[in-house]
Amino acid sequence: MTDKIKKTYELAYFLSSSIKEDDILNYVKKIRDELTKLSCEITKEELPQLRKLAYDIRKEKEGYFGYMHFNGAVDAVKELNSVFNLSNYVLRHLITEVTKNQLLQIEQDLAPVKRPKETSEEESVLKEGAKSQVEENKANIEHLDEKLEEILNK
Repeated sequence: MTDKIKKTYELAYFLSSSIKEDDILNYVKKIRDELTKLSCEITKEELPQLRKLAYDIRKEKEGYFGYMHFNGAVDAVKELNSVFNLSNYVLRHLITEVTKNQLLQIEQDLAPVKRPKETSEEESVLKEGAKSQVEENKANIEHLDEKLEEILNK
């Protein structure tokens, strides 16, 4: 009876880099079709992008990383694991249950940020010439990127 209860899961996967970039969507469609066949409903999806792997998997240094959120039964997850383990085009995959707190956090992260209106120059939090925290963080990240490029190119 507990196997029929639908839960929200996240599927993260790496597809083989030997797949041509034009064919990636066909492989994503195969994953979607497998989920549909198992009566799962896809709620969120990020299309795969080529990424460098932290370590070689099946002698490959790169793979197409993508993920999906879907609602499905525990039986469906077991079946998906079997299908992906036997697949030649899926290098690695991980299916985890997404808790309600994680879903709320995702929704909050996606919600637009409301900023208070500045009513006058005197009430302005930022003084002329001052940088916001976001601008400072962006500058720090750019500086770190430059340093990383410098170190990696040596």
